[in-house]
Amino acid sequence: MIGKGTFGKVYLVEHATTRKLYAMKCIRKDIILENEQMENIQLEKDILRQIDHPFLVNMEYVFQNDYRIYFLMKFVKGGELFRHLVEVRNFPENQSKFFAAQVALALAHLHSKGIIYRDLKPENVLVGEDGK
Repeated sequence: MIGKGTFGKVYLVEHATTRKLYAMKCIRKDIILENEQMENIQLEKDILRQIDHPFLVNMEYVFQNDYRIYFLMKFVKGGELFRHLVEVRNFPENQSKFFAAQVALALAHLHSKGIIYRDLKPENVLVGEDGK
């Protein structure tokens, strides 16, 4: 398990044939129905399927069984920006500008598609293995 949210957990998984790593978000259907969130999950799926930008994680596969819905997304090895921020307490100015520029470009892409992202926080920004 590499993450946990309100409606499920995120696991690191490996494709059996290609050996490619994915982040698999497992969403419990009973919790979605209980909290009347089916429309929001459908919207999340639709948004993740239509975005295509180097600074955004899109969904590569989606499937379901009787109990869960599974979103498979690219695995970003570096982890959350929040974790890096906790470790160093302050980023150098040039690195902060670099992260800010990437976030601005990602938001511009979303806005160009009529998508407004309302949950921007360091916990939701992923950093690649190379620190970018």
